[in-house]
Amino acid sequence: PVVELEWEGDEMWIPKIMKLSGLTTSTGEAIRLIKQGGVMINGKRYNDPDGKLVRGSYLFKVGKRRFLRIRAK
Repeated sequence: PVVELEWEGDEMWIPKIMKLSGLTTSTGEAIRLIKQGGVMINGKRYNDPDGKLVRGSYLFKVGKRRFLRIRAK
């Protein structure tokens, strides 16, 4: 599935992206998943809950079975 999000400026906080796209129900849940190593972005494991992404298209994998392509509008 593909989700298009309205980006706020040039960069956006990763837990907020995960919440707005529906991958998680809260930013707290997203932070917890990132810290536990359960989040991959474009095939690379992501461990920094304070990180941001620039505008673009990203493939998120959360856990074993949740995949989502996220694009910036």
